[in-house]
Amino acid sequence: MRCISEPVLNGEDQRVDCTPTAIITGGTGGMGLATARLMGHDHRIVLADLDRTRLDDAARELAMAGVEALGVVCDITDKASVEQLFQRAESEGSHVRAVVHAAGISPHMGTAERIARINATGTVNIAGRKLKPGLAYAISKNFVHWYSRYLAAEFEERGALVVSISRRSRWNCLLDG
Repeated sequence: MRCISEPVLNGEDQRVDCTPTAIITGGTGGMGLATARLMGHDHRIVLADLDRTRLDDAARELAMAGVEALGVVCDITDKASVEQLFQRAESEGSHVRAVVHAAGISPHMGTAERIARINATGTVNIAGRKLKPGLAYAISKNFVHWYSRYLAAEFEERGALVVSISRRSRWNCLLDG
């Protein structure tokens, strides 16, 4: 298949519209909608959100601004749902050129577990569709080190010590002092 803008060289006319596609998670919120308005002038917009009604409302609002948008129900904490989002965005020969990850919740919007699931796991699912074990390890260990430093400050006030032990390269240990 060829993009509409490409000439047919061998007589086969299997052309498709290759307008670049932008996936916008959290596409029904303020940041997502603002991004869709900007990118919608030269991208096919695919909005992702958990709520079908919000997606339909957002698509109508964008249509009034001259932006065509497709709304896809997606739970970013579920890998299968994210994979379906990308498949839908790549349908009809479209090429995903941009992913804008605006989905997330703040502390007043849920429990610590829900925030971590959406903001951390959701981000890994969106950005790391092809996440390799080495990168997953690096991300998780960086979190462990950060959280240990966070806890150390709290426990230090009580005279207690928090220690995080992990296998690290000799070079990094020298830098840590």
